[in-house]
Parts: sequence; C-alpha cells; structure tokens
Amino acid sequence: MENEGIRVRRVEQCFLCGADGAPLYTDMRDRLFGAPGVWNISKCENPGCALLWLDPQPLPEDTGKLYVGSYYTHQAPVLSTLKRLSRSLKMSRFGTLIWSAMYHQWASRGSLLEVGCGSGLYLSEMRSLGWDVQGIDFDEAAVKTAASYFGLNVSCASLEAAGFKKDSFDAITANHVVEHIHDPLSLLKECWRILKPGGSLVITCPNAKSLAHGIFKDACYHLDPPRHLYSFSRSNLSALAQKAGFRVSSARSTINSARHIHVTSRRIRETGFSPIEYRPSKWKRFAALMFMLLEGSAVIVNKDAGEELVLVAMKD
Repeated sequence: MENEGIRVRRVEQCFLCGADGAPLYTDMRDRLFGAPGVWNISKCENPGCALLWLDPQPLPEDTGKLYVGSYYTHQAPVLSTLKRLSRSLKMSRFGTLIWSAMYHQWASRGSLLEVGCGSGLYLSEMRSLGWDVQGIDFDEAAVKTAASYFGLNVSCASLEAAGFKKDSFDAITANHVVEHIHDPLSLLKECWRILKPGGSLVITCPNAKSLAHGIFKDACYHLDPPRHLYSFSRSNLSALAQKAGFRVSSARSTINSARHIHVTSRRIRETGFSPIEYRPSKWKRFAALMFMLLEGSAVIVNKDAGEELVLVAMKD
C-alpha cells in the first residue's frame, strides 16, 4: 500500500489497550516541511486510554523520506549557534542545572544515555555537571557534530540495534523521541533492560490534551503529520511506562514552547502551512505571549493543560 510514494500500513487498533480507533482528523498534509502523503489521525475509542495515532503509518523503511529538506535535525548545525546556546545556558549556574538535569535527581552523578541526542548540546551540559554521558541518534549529520564539536561518545543506530548490556546506565533521557517511534513499547522495554536498578527514565513529548490542541484542533503544530506517529496524554504515557515495567514517579505537563506552538498553529490554521523561516508580526508575538501566560495559570489547576509532557519513571 502506497501513499504518494511512501509505503504505508493501516493501523486500526490501539497498540496500548487494543481498542479500535475512530477517525479524529482526516486529509492532513505535512504543514511544516512539505513531505508527501495524505494522512489521518485516529483516536482510541476506549475513553480511559484515548491515544491518538497516525493512520496510515509509514513503514519504518520509508520513514526517512518524511524528514525532508530543512527538517531540524537534518540541517548541519552552525557552530556559532552552538556556541551561543552554550554561553546562554552557562549565564546562570542554577539555570543550567534546571535545564540540563532534565528532572533526573540532582544529587546523582553516574552514567547517562540520551536517546535521540541530536547534535549533543544537552549531553555536553550534562557532562559539565559531572555525568558520564553517551548518546544515540539515527541522524548521521547530527551524530558527527556531537562527536567532532563536543567530543562526545555517540553512535548512529536505533536503541535496540546498539546492543547495550543489561543494567548499563543510571539514567536515560528521551527528549521528544517517543512520538516518532513505530513501537514505543519496545523502546521503553529496552530502556528498562539497560537501566540499572534504581535508575531513572525521563521522557518528554507533546501533550495531546494541551490547551493549544483544544483551541487549534487539527491545525495544532505538535500533531506534526506524518512524523509524529503517536500523540500521548499524561495518563496513557504513564500507562505505557508501566506496561514496560517502570514505576511512574511523576507525570505532568509544562508550558515549554507554548509561544512557538501558538504562533505556528495559528499560521497553520490561517494558511495551511508554516515554513521554518516564518516570522510573525509583533501583534502575533504578543498574542502568543498572552497565550503562554494563560497556559501558565491553567496548569496550576489542570495538570493536563501544558504543551509538553514530562514523565519521570524508575526501575525498581
């Protein structure tokens, strides 16, 4: 079965609970980078689950065709930009600690693996805090930058193919990775296997129940068809981690990237497309700031309102 040159398969049931899916959004195209295909998003009919997923889904062998042109990780990072980011993170030791620790225990120092390490900025910061770091990513250009610019121990492979030994790491971070993976349960089971007893896993991903999704519906930026294969909520992401063997320590949403998501989603709703070089007007930037402040108030009373999910899970 093909979808404009992309080999695909139908996904009619929820991989997490087994319930049937019902169409939520249809006839969607790539609104960010212009990858081929017409896509739908289904919603699990089990109200206790309510997972969202792309249907049809590209076969793993054709997924690379969807990360086209100017996609973030496929651009060679500019070293001056990396230097600027590093300097800005180091302006405040406390701020650096909050960003870099990524919800792992601050008192801990040990071995850390980042799944989806990109160009290595996060791992570089964690190394500066005393962690023994390794990274893995499927993007060859990003891995080369992480190795050459930061001198990091990184490899280009899937987590399963990397063949890490059991009980290898004290901590694992997967930052905006799980929504791209065809088999998130297998990924988390492998994370559980290679974590040491007492080790922590931190997952971040877009939130399907966010305020922006509620407002913009199918135009919401972080649905990102066809690259985001799944959209999780706080409850079903927790259920996924538990099914993989973890004990969930905490799960919440944050307002991270709320302004960008508002600006981009609004652009998609208005024009159907939001190119990476889009620069909004001052008024639209102000509206996005007000949205972020509104969401900041909303998450105080509603843990599901934020744009980004953060889950911390432990291997007992």
